[in-house]
Amino acid sequence: MTNLLRQLHQFVDERSHQSCLQLTKSCLLLLVSLPSARLAIFEQLSDIFLKSVVANKEEGNNELYSSTQAIHATLMELLHRSPDAWTGIIDEWALNLLGLISQQCVDKTGVPSSSSVDERLQYMMDNQATQFLIDIAKQCFNLKLNRNEGDCVNCLLETSVKYSNQFDWVLTHFASCFSSVLLPHLLLGGMKDFYLNSYKKDGIYVKEDSITSGVIRVLNYIAVQHPSEIRASLLNFFSASLETTDKSDELYLAAVPFFLYILSVSPVLLEISTVEFVRLWSYDLLMKLYEQSQRRSRYNLMTLVISVMQNVKTGAKELLQCFVSIAREKDKNDIKANSKEDPIYDSCVLIMNSFLRHLQQLVQQKSGSTDETGGSNTNGELLVPFLVELQKHKDVLCREMLKESGICQFWLIRILVLIGVYEGMDSAAELLSYIVLHAHTVEMLGLFIQLQCELESSYPQLTNSIVQRLMSNLTCGSYFSSRKEACRLLGNILQLLTWESHPETKSLIRSRLVQSLQSRILKFANLLQHPNDEMSTTVLKLMIYLKPAEANMDVKTVSLISQSLVEFFFQLLRSYEEDRIDHHNLLKAIKVVMIALCKQPMGPVFVLRRLVEDALLSPINSEILGNDNSELPDILRITGRKTKYTISSTMNEPNISLLNANWNSQYDLIKLNGSKNLFHDGLIGRVHNNTNGLSCANGVSNDSDMQMKVRLKVTLFISVLRECARSNNGSDNLTYFNQQSASRETNSWTNVSRLEALSITVIDLLSPDLIPVPRACYDDDFVKHPDTIERDIHVFKVFDKCPILFNILELIAEDPAAICNCDTILRSLLSVLLNYWLHNRESKIEDSPTQLEMSCKLIKLLSFARWIPNPITSIHHLFSTCTPYQLYLLLMTAWKYLKENRPRREMFVGDGNCAGSRYSLPECSEDDSRLIRSLVQERISDIGSRYVEFVKL
Repeated sequence: MTNLLRQLHQFVDERSHQSCLQLTKSCLLLLVSLPSARLAIFEQLSDIFLKSVVANKEEGNNELYSSTQAIHATLMELLHRSPDAWTGIIDEWALNLLGLISQQCVDKTGVPSSSSVDERLQYMMDNQATQFLIDIAKQCFNLKLNRNEGDCVNCLLETSVKYSNQFDWVLTHFASCFSSVLLPHLLLGGMKDFYLNSYKKDGIYVKEDSITSGVIRVLNYIAVQHPSEIRASLLNFFSASLETTDKSDELYLAAVPFFLYILSVSPVLLEISTVEFVRLWSYDLLMKLYEQSQRRSRYNLMTLVISVMQNVKTGAKELLQCFVSIAREKDKNDIKANSKEDPIYDSCVLIMNSFLRHLQQLVQQKSGSTDETGGSNTNGELLVPFLVELQKHKDVLCREMLKESGICQFWLIRILVLIGVYEGMDSAAELLSYIVLHAHTVEMLGLFIQLQCELESSYPQLTNSIVQRLMSNLTCGSYFSSRKEACRLLGNILQLLTWESHPETKSLIRSRLVQSLQSRILKFANLLQHPNDEMSTTVLKLMIYLKPAEANMDVKTVSLISQSLVEFFFQLLRSYEEDRIDHHNLLKAIKVVMIALCKQPMGPVFVLRRLVEDALLSPINSEILGNDNSELPDILRITGRKTKYTISSTMNEPNISLLNANWNSQYDLIKLNGSKNLFHDGLIGRVHNNTNGLSCANGVSNDSDMQMKVRLKVTLFISVLRECARSNNGSDNLTYFNQQSASRETNSWTNVSRLEALSITVIDLLSPDLIPVPRACYDDDFVKHPDTIERDIHVFKVFDKCPILFNILELIAEDPAAICNCDTILRSLLSVLLNYWLHNRESKIEDSPTQLEMSCKLIKLLSFARWIPNPITSIHHLFSTCTPYQLYLLLMTAWKYLKENRPRREMFVGDGNCAGSRYSLPECSEDDSRLIRSLVQERISDIGSRYVEFVKL
């Protein structure tokens, strides 16, 4: 008793003169022995801890450390020995002291006031004094926990309220150590505070120093370390709030608003709980929420729901699918029967529509702060996490949009539009490209127009980006798993172009795809050679809508497109059937595209040349047009030009002899029955017997069906050639700029008609460049001129093997100025025929059917070209009744007339309408008229029906 009294006097009177350790020991002795002094003693112990916390890392702190260590040991022993007596007292003191330390000593210890809970907890747990206090408080908590969970948690929460957010680090540490026990009570305590301070006041504003804010901060910290525990606690709390049977308990009506509030202000808690929450989504759950909302009439959750949905990142797709699934199920029920009103469906529609309006406002704010190029904002993810997450699932959303209908499709359209505007032009182009690539029906493709109109208001250059993506997919063979998908893409593009050109729909479309596709017309032209007929047919229809006449194309592009078009035309011609409507329509489309391409500079030159070259030089094409495919003439052999159709010739072989050359069919021009001889300016020798015979030089068998097919294809070919050669013929000016020289050269094009371009093409192919044209024209010795022999033989051989040349020349003859360019070719033919009939030893003219047919065609051509007058124009009617020598004399009448009245291009240039105006020809000589008259009178019985054509005789 004496010792106790002495310790009391020392504590009261002389405590300032004692050391800290001695004073601590006196306080601990009095704490155990003198209950009435406990308040003062705990106050003294608090001062010791406060000093120790501040002097944690200072020198001379050993005595303070020893004092706090002694306090810790004594209090822990008291709790162990008499827990019932000491737990409440020590727990209250320890928690309040921790609050004082958090409030008074943080700034003194060097911890920044703006530090986070994690930083503050780490620093305070490094302090020796606070470690002792935390250990004491945790021991008290354990002891209380065995008796009453609510009591220990309430004490902790009350202290948290007293010291506001400065006490969060203590609460966080306790929650980490006692998560299974403390978390439910933390949520319940936070809900009670939310109920009293927010819910009952019909608001969602929560003060920073409230229990609710403290609970959220603690949960955020724990969620980083123990996400599964936090997730389980949140979902259990949410489920329990819906299972309450006491409908009069308004506290539980605040559970859902509280749950939504903590998710709206805590991205961490929202991140870990969204997916699990969506998994709980069911009709029963939604019905319980609806029933609670009916009882919660004064409190509107719409703002909280929208705020939560806006911040959803992980699980955004699943959340959206939940709303869509509810609407889809309602639509199915409405189709089956007239179902009753569904409050769940109505609530979902209300929430989603409000949410979409809110998202639209956010996106408009964001798009207003970015440039027109569509670059995505680097801080965009903080603004609308929901859209950022859904952007990763654009393909899934687009696929669902194409399949859905009604309000579900409307929601998905709005979401995709917002994603496109929010993420930038590349994302918008990707969305629209997906629709074009995967739309199976016209209704699906119509969604492209709907989205395009809205997205182009934000990105004017969006169409160009879409086209670039589509063409990349089209030219990348690995993208499509089958040709069907490529055909679908082309078909969808064609449908869009059709809508653009239709009067009723083109006004609805903001931008034109055709403007962007025109610059890529060459890529489409390359697809004309695709082995799939459906694809090539669709491409041809596309090219009509692309308007090649208006496209900006260089000469190289025009040349390549014309090559693809001509090759596709002959591909169709080879399989053409007159009774097939699709073939007829396809041919008509080819004509349209070729005519349009001919309106490009140099377009007619390339198109016409390709048509003629492919008709004459391609073995396959030449055969279907009735040419002799057994031995194609090597047209370019003399000039040295090479093409893909050039074939090898025996004349190119080394050490070739004249005898072998004569045996070669290249010179097999004059064929007689029995002995076969060649007579041409001194070249005399026996020639090889051509088994084909000139009578079958057109390569066509006697079968009438085959002849009809050939005539049909020749007619089609000439019709296409005529359309390309005569379209706007009078107004076209073809200008070719020769970049090799500044001066005009002989191969320059300047103000020439299309038929003239065609005539020059034929001359370039048939008349060898290396053989000079003699100055003397139509002289008597011209047929024997040494320089013309090879050319004449060559030209005759070509016409012998390719009779379609007469059809081409007849087309050229429609322009008298153009056919003048072919003067050399016609003279070569006439020269060879004159030589043939002059040296012919056959008694009957029928023994030379090919030469007879060619003579008739030549006179008809000269007549059509208006080079010869009547009655020379009709002498071909006499050929079949004449002897070879008489036929020679008749042909000489044409030769002599052309010698005296040589046709010149200047006669016909500038006469306006080439086909309609007629040059006035001089009459033929009296001697020629007398010769023709005598032959007519001699054969009047055979040609009486045609006598009127010789009436001027």
